[in-house]
Amino acid sequence: ALRTDVFQRLQQLPLAFYQRHKTGDLTARLMTDTEQLKNVVVMVSGDIIKQPFTLIGALGYLLYKAFTNRSALFVLVTLISVSLCIIPIRIVARRLIKKARLLASQTGELNAVVTESLQSPMEIQAYNLQPRLLERFSANIRGIFRLAMKTVKYKSFVNPVIEFISACGFMVALYFGVKHGMKPGLFVAMGAALFMAYEPLKKLSILNAIWKMGAASLERLEQVLDAEDTVPQPAQPVAFPASANEIVFEQVGFTYASREPNGTTTVALSNVNVRINPGQVVALVGPSGAGKSTFIALLPRFYDPTAGRVTLNGVDLRQADKAALRERIALVPQMPITTATTSPMCASLARATSRFRCRRSRCS
Repeated sequence: ALRTDVFQRLQQLPLAFYQRHKTGDLTARLMTDTEQLKNVVVMVSGDIIKQPFTLIGALGYLLYKAFTNRSALFVLVTLISVSLCIIPIRIVARRLIKKARLLASQTGELNAVVTESLQSPMEIQAYNLQPRLLERFSANIRGIFRLAMKTVKYKSFVNPVIEFISACGFMVALYFGVKHGMKPGLFVAMGAALFMAYEPLKKLSILNAIWKMGAASLERLEQVLDAEDTVPQPAQPVAFPASANEIVFEQVGFTYASREPNGTTTVALSNVNVRINPGQVVALVGPSGAGKSTFIALLPRFYDPTAGRVTLNGVDLRQADKAALRERIALVPQMPITTATTSPMCASLARATSRFRCRRSRCS
């Protein structure tokens, strides 16, 4: 269900979101991070209720026996040793969440490298980019391996430390118990309760490590689910008039935001005034980067202009229903579509433009 929600959200987000994120990274969030989160739920769900109740029951029994048998020193040593076990758990948890975030980010970067290389074989071979891509791939693999080993190190660090602290606490408790004349039967019972208090701590430390790794994946998924829609649907869409389509650009300007938080912006259009009458054929001619693609992208409302407005039949596109607007527009993209959905998509384009014909899974 979560994977479906993320996929649905990805279909709704504007092109500006895709410009800020690499395709491979989004694929990793949709597939790898959701799988990681599923594994966390499966592994944690069995012990998340059982172990805390076991710990509370064991500590409750120790407190009861200590007060009824006036062995406060024993329980004091016990509680101190149990509380000391929480220190390594907290230290490791902080380290794990940091490494888990980096590991998820590196995995997304690796997916991006793979996706780029598989989508552009002609360009890679034409410019002899194979060694450079191999180096990027190998560097990402080495980075993931180092982070994975550090994660294993931190996860494996907790159990021996808890074992050592519990052994020391048990020996000190044994010493004071014998010194104050505690009966063997009572000491065995309290020793068993003490062991039952340490065992949940060890398991909870493992669960905590697993949860922290899942939390990093959850953060990455929330970035998609909570991403801002910069081209929002109007609360009360305005219907288009039934008259012929007239497109008007009124002092339109558009500036691309930077991918980096403090990066520079790019001005694509500035003070554009154009009127396109019904039946008129218009061609945009200019060098690369002149704003031709941006001009076209404003028509289906892939972006909203940062200045001025674009109208269709007198209706500002920001006030219109996006689905109704795009039903009036046939778009032939610059980049070819080479996926399993090419054939039905090609058929849709053929019906819309009459410029395509389908031949199996290819467009020609």
